[in-house]
Amino acid sequence: MRSFAFYGRVSSDDAQDPSLSIPRQLSACERAVAASGGKIVCCYWDIESGRKALEDRGQGSSSWRERVAVPCAGGLPELLAAAYHGEPFYAVIVESIDRLSRMTADATRIERDFEQRDIGLFAADEPMSTDATSLLTRRIKQGVAEWYVRDLIERSRRGMEESVRQGWHTGGRAPYGYLLEEHRHPNPAKAREGKRKHRLVLDAVRSPVVLTIFEDYCLRRLGLGEITNKLNCDLTRYPPPAANPTDELALGQTWHRSQ
Repeated sequence: MRSFAFYGRVSSDDAQDPSLSIPRQLSACERAVAASGGKIVCCYWDIESGRKALEDRGQGSSSWRERVAVPCAGGLPELLAAAYHGEPFYAVIVESIDRLSRMTADATRIERDFEQRDIGLFAADEPMSTDATSLLTRRIKQGVAEWYVRDLIERSRRGMEESVRQGWHTGGRAPYGYLLEEHRHPNPAKAREGKRKHRLVLDAVRSPVVLTIFEDYCLRRLGLGEITNKLNCDLTRYPPPAANPTDELALGQTWHRSQ
């Protein structure tokens, strides 16, 4: 009976549930392997983006190891090390080839390394074959997977740009000198979920401080040290940025040259 190593990957524990996704991937691979007369003997999986460079892989969250009902011998680096050091498995199987990597160059590099060590690489949603047609199918799927994620990034970026043009704050704490003004979400479905959107409005107390710093530096030609000393002489008039974004007043804080 031919032995297989299983590799699974979930892109993010925020967007997906690893406790469901990893077992589902394993089940699909077990069915494909059993149909070919093989057996999965070891499991590797990661929770991380498939777009990471190979040298940065295997650094995803390890907090799920005890909560996922699939044993884990490590992530992608451990799988590659096992293959390179002659661990006793005939081939590696993934649910789909983009689980290995969403970057075609990285996936084909791993595939070539396996091939040179006489280790097969199969996907549960592809024919369990290494003929020319199967290879063509895989390359098409790899190209589509890479296109999909790049297209998604581009569309997300354009969406953020349009949100800014419409005057919405795209996330994070407000810059010094501004406050976040809360609004009902314009998307009715998200509004029903209680989600809100925000616009930046001037902070009546801190926005004059920004103007003072600009005038001192650009018009009066004061140095950073002089400006810092001036601000620290009257912290009530010139409140420093709060270290904790929930603090309305930065009690105990002072200005620094790096702020």
